[in-house]
Amino acid sequence: MENQPNENGVLATFKAGIKRLKDQQMPLGYTFDSGNWYWINEMPSEAFKALKDDISVFHLKDIKDKTTVMLGHGATDWQTLVKQLNSDTPIFLEYDIPDQNLMSEIDKVNQLLFDSVKSL
Repeated sequence: MENQPNENGVLATFKAGIKRLKDQQMPLGYTFDSGNWYWINEMPSEAFKALKDDISVFHLKDIKDKTTVMLGHGATDWQTLVKQLNSDTPIFLEYDIPDQNLMSEIDKVNQLLFDSVKSL
């Protein structure tokens, strides 16, 4: 299950949907898409706080003016979100990355994860 940028993806509605599934003991995972929140005028940091315990996959992207940009060039506090993920949560870079930027984007995430583990 993934939060989508539509009326069903609004935080209150989405949170209620997850609760209903959990109450029914449905064995589903939740993909938190950090960018989709912007298209429904919600803040990913607030949604993350509310849904953190249910995240099983993390789609990472940075957004500026409702446009996906390279990490560190948008409004998303992606470092804080990534640092708060469970260590076994897969992180996917889910945006169009030009070939010449791919390794740099991966390196940004890997360095953050390395620094986070090192500080423990």
